[in-house]
Amino acid sequence: DIGGRFNLDVSDVAQRGTLFIRTSYHQDGLENGQFVRHEITQDGTILGHFSSGAIRSLYRIPVATFINPNALTAVSNTMFQQSAESGGPQLRGPGDDLVHLIPNAVEQSNVDISDGFTQMIITQRAYSSSAQVVRTIDEMTMVVRDLKR
Repeated sequence: DIGGRFNLDVSDVAQRGTLFIRTSYHQDGLENGQFVRHEITQDGTILGHFSSGAIRSLYRIPVATFINPNALTAVSNTMFQQSAESGGPQLRGPGDDLVHLIPNAVEQSNVDISDGFTQMIITQRAYSSSAQVVRTIDEMTMVVRDLKR
């Protein structure tokens, strides 16, 4: 019932002397349960699954966007903080036009391994060639020095 009204059924209650005795019990809810696992939905809600079968909404993941994300101040490799030029954070929820969440997806790398190895080999060979040039110049300098004596 809405408005704070309720019906109290006392037909299964008996009182004898000073003791209060409940004659029958009817459970209409779930028992206590232990947290078992979590699940993240597409709208960013973290659901808690409990051993009693209950599923509860625990939290909704916010995503911060900035008016000028290129003006964020770099703190470390992957951490940034707001600056006066970036503006303050605007918290959004997954599911709107700018933010999308794909639960249980594995992010794949956007690095081409073969290209990475090729670039590494090229860099290594360039380093070796440079070292050889420096060694050759050093030897030529020593020969010139010896000729001068």
